[in-house]
Amino acid sequence: MNTQPNHILERARQRPPRGEPAAGGKAAPALRQRIGLLRREDQILVELAMSGTASRRRMGELLGLQPGTVTRRLQRLAARLHDPIVIRLLDPRCGLSPEQRQIGAEHFLTGLTVAELAAKHGLSRERVRVILGFLREWHRGTRGAGPPAANPSNGDAHH
Repeated sequence: MNTQPNHILERARQRPPRGEPAAGGKAAPALRQRIGLLRREDQILVELAMSGTASRRRMGELLGLQPGTVTRRLQRLAARLHDPIVIRLLDPRCGLSPEQRQIGAEHFLTGLTVAELAAKHGLSRERVRVILGFLREWHRGTRGAGPPAANPSNGDAHH
């Protein structure tokens, strides 16, 4: 795996949550942390929405997007930010390998494709697919089981 200077897991450990939204309730620190791990353009969109100061139409004008596009992107981003697999992968108690957690977070949170992940980490597309398949099975098998479980297979299981 190529070591990336902007490792998402390192950023999750080191990055303090961004400031609180200007209006509405306070966002949980863990949610603020996940927002901070998004691509910059996605962070801007989520932060505009959380501030409560701009309508979807105004956000679209600011970002050069149609209001419907803004709404759909926000729905997809909200789903990724609250995805239980993302929350489990970023939990410091997660027993999976750093490579698995990194690839999982980049895929399930930031939306990188198999091809993008393979190129970024110097892996074959098949290896990335195997890792993502393993992570899906790991998550299905550990839902509701308390803290994230250790992974004895290191993702070498084929599905």
